[in-house]
Amino acid sequence: MVSPSSNLATLILLLSVSMAASASFEENFVQCLSFYSDKAASFYASIYTPQNASFNKILESSTQNLSGGHDYEGLSYVSEVETHFIIVDLSKLRAVNVDIEDNTAWIQVGATIGEVYYKIYEKSLVHGFPAGLCTILGVGGHITGGAYGSMMRKYGLGADNVLDARIVDANGQILDREAVGEDLFWAIRGGGGASFGILLWWK
Repeated sequence: MVSPSSNLATLILLLSVSMAASASFEENFVQCLSFYSDKAASFYASIYTPQNASFNKILESSTQNLSGGHDYEGLSYVSEVETHFIIVDLSKLRAVNVDIEDNTAWIQVGATIGEVYYKIYEKSLVHGFPAGLCTILGVGGHITGGAYGSMMRKYGLGADNVLDARIVDANGQILDREAVGEDLFWAIRGGGGASFGILLWWK
């Protein structure tokens, strides 16, 4: 009996041999998948290349909640509070400014985790950020919830790696870490930022 790992090695070897021998990487890749798969469906619809897709198209291909909300189905915009409340939609605040030399980035709270990872990747192949696996999740809510992720055993939570923020207080002033003080800065990184003001940026 052949083990799955040897099948994978064979698949990789066949793929590399066929890539060198014939016309198109995509065609050879699909032929290889078809040969070794028990699925009859065409693989072409599931293969994305720079010729037929963009990063956003791929990111949004399985997204059910394009606004970046925490709930996959977009059901998180409700309240059980019987008094009046406001929901401020920050999903259009999506700028991500990566500074590789400084090892930092300023990220607007509406950007998704996937957008952040991609912007970092555009600048460096060795940098990263310890955030979550759900690429459609908005950064604002993710960090205010602590920002659990797969790199946290080595680098801590995403919230542990936040250096500064911009937050609008009840008086309409935009404040940074120094202006809000360390207690509030600690609270917005895991304590749910909506209780303390409107977050605009994370550093």
